Amino acid sequence: RASDLRARDSSRANILWFEGAVPNPENGNESERAYEIMSIAAELGHKITLVIREKINVLLCNKKCRDRIASLGVELIVEPWEEYVNKYIDFFDVVHISKSATFQATYEKWQEVYEKHSFALIYDCETLWHERDLKLLSLLESNGIYNF
Repeated sequence: RASDLRARDSSRANILWFEGAVPNPENGNESERAYEIMSIAAELGHKITLVIREKINVLLCNKKCRDRIASLGVELIVEPWEEYVNKYIDFFDVVHISKSATFQATYEKWQEVYEKHSFALIYDCETLWHERDLKLLSLLESNGIYNF
């Protein structure tokens, strides 16, 4: 069980890992990347609680997917995320948020709970960098400049 595996080294961080949907490596690049990063943090011994913004879609993350996450020692929360954050934010040292849309849609809530309990915020902005690079490449190509 995830709760058994989470009883690890107390010197490691308690991380609230916030995603728009459950990271499932079978669903493609973004979800695969999110799962890999989360599994690395778990392997390093951090105690991770995965909180999902949307209700879990069993078509995107079936029992096999949820069991894979639990096998990492990651606790998966299924209650509404805002209620969970209000109740348990004091437990966490770090809040990790990926995807710009998720962060933008929930920013005010994080601001509110930060006033109650400070935490380190990790915002995984890789998607923004990728979008920026695509726009730059498009701009260069439209001006006859090709990046090889």
